[in-house]
Amino acid sequence: MRPEICLTLICSLILCLVCSVVSSGVSVCSTDGMSIRGGEYSLSNGLNVGSELLYHCPDGYYPYPKHMHRCLGHNRWSPSPSRRGSECRVMTCPNPSHLRNGDVSPVQSQYVVGDQTTYGCYDGYTFAGSASRVCQSNGRWSGDTPICDHGSGHCRDPGVPPGAKRHGNMLDIGDRVTYECSFGLMLLGSKERMCLEGGDWSGTEPFCYSKNNYDTPEEVSKYFSTSLENRLAISGLGDNTDGQQVQRSIQMRQGGKLHIYIALDTSGSISRDNFTVAKNCVEALINQISFFEVIPRYGILSFASEVNEIVDIFSPSSHSDMVLQKLNNVTYGKLNGTGSNLSKVFKKIHHKMAVFKERKELEDTQQAILMFTDGKTNMGGSAEPTVIRIRNLMEEIHGINWQKYLDIYVFGVGAEINEEEINKLVSKKDSERHFYKLKDDTKLTSLFKKIIDESNSIGLCGLTWDRDGVDLKAFKRQEYPWLVKISVDVGSEHSSCMGALVTPRFVLTAAHCFREKQISSIKVKFPDQKDSEMPVEQKPIIHPEYDVFKKKDKGVSEFYDYDVALLKLDSDVQMSKYTRPICIPCTISSIRASGLHISTTCKAQEEFLLNQNSVPARFMSEWNGDMYEKDVQIKLKEKRESCIKDAEEAEGIKNYTEAVTKNFLCTGGREDQVEDVACKGDSGGALYLKNLKRRIQVGVISWGVKDLCMSNNIPKPPSTATTRDYHINLFRMQKFLKEHLGEKTYETDYEPLKFVD
Repeated sequence: MRPEICLTLICSLILCLVCSVVSSGVSVCSTDGMSIRGGEYSLSNGLNVGSELLYHCPDGYYPYPKHMHRCLGHNRWSPSPSRRGSECRVMTCPNPSHLRNGDVSPVQSQYVVGDQTTYGCYDGYTFAGSASRVCQSNGRWSGDTPICDHGSGHCRDPGVPPGAKRHGNMLDIGDRVTYECSFGLMLLGSKERMCLEGGDWSGTEPFCYSKNNYDTPEEVSKYFSTSLENRLAISGLGDNTDGQQVQRSIQMRQGGKLHIYIALDTSGSISRDNFTVAKNCVEALINQISFFEVIPRYGILSFASEVNEIVDIFSPSSHSDMVLQKLNNVTYGKLNGTGSNLSKVFKKIHHKMAVFKERKELEDTQQAILMFTDGKTNMGGSAEPTVIRIRNLMEEIHGINWQKYLDIYVFGVGAEINEEEINKLVSKKDSERHFYKLKDDTKLTSLFKKIIDESNSIGLCGLTWDRDGVDLKAFKRQEYPWLVKISVDVGSEHSSCMGALVTPRFVLTAAHCFREKQISSIKVKFPDQKDSEMPVEQKPIIHPEYDVFKKKDKGVSEFYDYDVALLKLDSDVQMSKYTRPICIPCTISSIRASGLHISTTCKAQEEFLLNQNSVPARFMSEWNGDMYEKDVQIKLKEKRESCIKDAEEAEGIKNYTEAVTKNFLCTGGREDQVEDVACKGDSGGALYLKNLKRRIQVGVISWGVKDLCMSNNIPKPPSTATTRDYHINLFRMQKFLKEHLGEKTYETDYEPLKFVD
């Protein structure tokens, strides 16, 4: 047979095989009839078997019917597309017209996105809540439920949420009210509430939702934080600029004991994208928590018809790196079966808690359960009985205050959410919500990256706020809350330095700021704050080995080794998000801020933080009343020698080996990048490393080869090849710092730092 004939036959055969596969539909589904009027759809894996088709509508609209369709092959989808087709319908809000003892205007048969209502009370009744509300694009009314209260009951009238009816009018101690929602709406929150002796209502305010309602990222952030703040906060809520309570994110309690159980749904109704979002959220949350003082135990599970234990909460190692590594190894797949058994995962958690109870390890421990699921279950029955057993177990341990120690949250992921089942499981606490769902759950990941509000964890060193969403003018001080300005008067002469608040009572700065013995006054002020001057003891605590003229006979006119000093304030500084200490090395707080285990030694921390030839660092510099953050590279190991040699470029130094001891860190130059340099007046400031939200001071700015700021008359002049700055290495000053800042054998009037060996 001729070659060209053979080739033709082979090509024909291949073409027939391809056509056969396509026509049979074994691996291909058609999108005929799957379009949606007013919207669009997406496919997770093209038209291949297992691919998921999801509908998307513009803001203020929802897909109807709302389904996730999965390709089964042979041109079949599950569920099958509607014969009438799909469309995007405008979002509606529950009817708000049932206001007891008041009027609602206008009264309509239906309220859609953008509709506005106003409320007023009859004579003799006091109005509370929002006088005007708007139907929002997520199907929720803006503001708070309007209430008309007569003031005659022990408890205030609890109101009637839109779309609901209330049974019960008595408002005295022990009286109960119950709620039910209009047809087609589901009640989330407490169906029954009781008037308590303190004047509050038990449970949480109910809401009537439709299947199409969802939470905005802002709502999730606000309410999720409020739910956890009493259990996890280091202190009470802070105040914002308007005097209102801050309720943004989780607030961690210093040294708190916390067990966190996290369950990821991998059943057949959860898509690959849903799973990835949930997993990313968990990773973001663990990363955030790992840089705070709390050291939680994690129990991480995935579940479908079976339960898979990713991280055992009994594991002796609770370090976040281990947890994240195990979580990272989990891939999408139906390894636990394709069914869904919510009851089984709660039974697993209950069993773990029961063992801890037998060990007597739950008395002072917060319990948080976070579940990412669509709430669907087709085996094992309802999970509610198991959740009740968990609640009973907590009551056995904590008595009537058990609710303070348990929080069950559910984040709805997936195309269709079983809100009714989820509502049976989540915690219900006054003014709190524990169930959330977003229209686009991919936004959850970015939300969880910011879910912790460090502004109220005022006892934690080195914390600063991220700039995102913060007014720059208000943000300035929050960027450097430890920074202080020090002014020293010697007769008629005046000099200034920088310093860093390292405890509420002490400021760390440079010894050479106080070289004159006849000091008439020392003032410490916090920049960007009114009335911020703090009284200080007039005698600074200077390192005993500091002697500026020690090596004058060796070609060093001024010698700055051990150039560190402490200023003791007359009283503790009031801690806030604007004023709090920076972390210093070899303390328990800085070990945690470094992301290291609490058993880490001082030497190990130094090796961890200063382990490269060039380590990025920063310091604050002032110019004409404004503060600038400057970027430098600490030159270490094989790069250190060339950096310290340039000390001979400074006036009054003939031999760099005499001037620059092992106690100095060196920055500046152009090797890795064109670096910033310090200005006159920056002496005593903190040279610090940035580790996510935390700042760890590793050096004190001491001296430099040349002040380029004055010669160029600019705040951030670029370094020349030989312009270097030298900083006292705080890892070499531990004996001095520990002696004055650490725990004493005698009683002191200030809180000492806890140092590690």
